[in-house]
Amino acid sequence: MPARLLSALAVVLVAAAVTSAAQTPAPDLTGAWKGSFVTVGESGPEEDLMYMKAKQTGTEITGTAGPSPDQQWPIQKGKVATTKEGTTVTFDVLQVEHPPSDGPVIHFELKLVDGHLKGTAKAEYGGRKMNSTVDIQREK
Repeated sequence: MPARLLSALAVVLVAAAVTSAAQTPAPDLTGAWKGSFVTVGESGPEEDLMYMKAKQTGTEITGTAGPSPDQQWPIQKGKVATTKEGTTVTFDVLQVEHPPSDGPVIHFELKLVDGHLKGTAKAEYGGRKMNSTVDIQREK
């Protein structure tokens, strides 16, 4: 095989491998999720429950999330990214207690680890900052 053809073939194979790794399909996260939402406040950690009803279409996540099955807010800007390092899910939830007043936007950054979505939730509202840890898994 001529050297030029061999070099071109090597470039094509490397490009195909890189493209394949970059486009690793995301696992389907559609379904009901439940777990813990722990916020560290002035009086120490406060543990709440978190529920999420997710619908995944490609790399987009929609649905709702909140502290109970009956108290849910829409997921906004939901994205799923899967690389060789794993699957990451990011989304925002606008917490509105009494519409039409606005509440805090809670930003979630979660990673899929052993069937759990684990990570952080952060918000700032009324001059106060909230940092929470999240650990949810599919409801069975």
